[in-house]
Amino acid sequence: LFSNAHALSAHHLSILLSVSISIVDGCPAQFRARFLPPLLISLFAQIDRKISSEWEVINRRTREAAEDDDLGDEMKAESILRNLTWTAVNFVSSLLGAQPQ
Repeated sequence: LFSNAHALSAHHLSILLSVSISIVDGCPAQFRARFLPPLLISLFAQIDRKISSEWEVINRRTREAAEDDDLGDEMKAESILRNLTWTAVNFVSSLLGAQPQ
C-alpha cells in the first residue's frame, strides 16, 4: 500500500497519513494483530524516509540561501513538512497510548 509513498509530496503524504490514521482507528480489534503490523511498518518506513530527506533538503537550502533570496516557497515547504512531522509524531504518540500535547 505504501511502497511508493516516498514519491508523494509532503502535502499528499500528510493526507495519506490522515487516511491511514482513520484506517488504524477503525480496524476491528480481532484483525489488528494480523493487519496493523505490516501496514504500520511500511507506513512508518516511508514516512521516515520522506521526512528525513525533506528536512535534509530544507536544511541545505537554508545554509545556501543568500540574504536577498525569495524564501516564500521555502517557508511554505517547511510549513507543510512541519505539519507532516507533527502529524506523524502525534500518530505514534497515540499508538503508544500517550495523550497529545
